Amino acid sequence: MTYIDNENYTTPSQKPKLQTGLIVLCILTFIGSGLSILTNFFYFFYYDSIPAMMQQAGDIFPLYQQAIDAFSEIPRYSFMMSACFNIVAFVGAAIMLSGNKLGFHLYVVAQILLLTIPSFIAHKLSINFFSVIVSFIFIFLYFKFLPKTEKYDNN
Repeated sequence: MTYIDNENYTTPSQKPKLQTGLIVLCILTFIGSGLSILTNFFYFFYYDSIPAMMQQAGDIFPLYQQAIDAFSEIPRYSFMMSACFNIVAFVGAAIMLSGNKLGFHLYVVAQILLLTIPSFIAHKLSINFFSVIVSFIFIFLYFKFLPKTEKYDNN
């Protein structure tokens, strides 16, 4: 006698049910990438004004001088590049929600570029290990949840 799991069984006309974990990861990606997109666009468009704003805050907080020096070493275009990579990560998560594995690949490429490109642009900056850990956790969890949806087997 064979056992049929009616919970996970779908006919070809039915869309497979997405895992709750995948939905939560995509929502977190939308929030994180969306805020990063806005922040990087802000830095790009107000690049010339930010050091003056930071200098005003630096009068109150002396440690801001280090932030001003670090910010001045980052070229303006790197903020636009980061915004574009975050857009790719955002789109990748949206594609994963629609049931296509291509979104996972877009997300992984965007995360790798977001982690490595800044260190090539500003040679004095080191890689943020917290970002590396969070990115790898997200990639691992996306990888874990993706194969559990039947539609991914056909793509």
